[in-house]
Amino acid sequence: MYKSITLKTLKSVFNNFETIFYALLPHLFLLLLLNPFFIWIKIDSLKEGLGRLSLYLILYGLIKYLIIASAMSRVHRVILLKESYTLSLSLLKFNIRDFLFLWYIFVVGFAVGLPIGLFSIIIGFFKLPSVLVILICLPFAMMLFSRLSLVLPSIAIDKKINLSKSWTLTKNYKFLTFFTIIIFPTIFSSILTLISVSYTHLRAHETREDVVC
Repeated sequence: MYKSITLKTLKSVFNNFETIFYALLPHLFLLLLLNPFFIWIKIDSLKEGLGRLSLYLILYGLIKYLIIASAMSRVHRVILLKESYTLSLSLLKFNIRDFLFLWYIFVVGFAVGLPIGLFSIIIGFFKLPSVLVILICLPFAMMLFSRLSLVLPSIAIDKKINLSKSWTLTKNYKFLTFFTIIIFPTIFSSILTLISVSYTHLRAHETREDVVC
């Protein structure tokens, strides 16, 4: 079954590769601009104290995750609704759906983080090594996230469901949702992150050289 789903998903991605490329290109461009800009801001804000730096960190995180949320939403729309995109400046605009998608990323994250945090505190009383605590909690966190994150594609296609409904719908498909929502998307997000981080490190190295000079 997993092989069949993987093949179907890959086929859908390849069949819509051009549209997905056009949908994601502006977001990748914005991320590549945001990272070196933040490095410059961080260096400048260090002169004004940690308070200003903390504000910039929060603002940077919100903007970055808004870009990621918008990208995820559009990919869902391409795959699920066969929505088409062409390369244009309109792709740089954010809409209410993007902000709602970002909000529910935080909602799902909180819904997952709260019980996992409490669980980690409880097992922490047994004075287990921190690595072992992570290894115990991480699979539960990912499984819980996969059960609740069905709300995200539902928002992307304007058919919003709540966390309770997501939990109910995935009741009999626990490992299937874990595979399709956690494992498979991680491959694509890792590629995007690798590109972004590599570019950021390059720009950071150039910035440090300019500061030294």
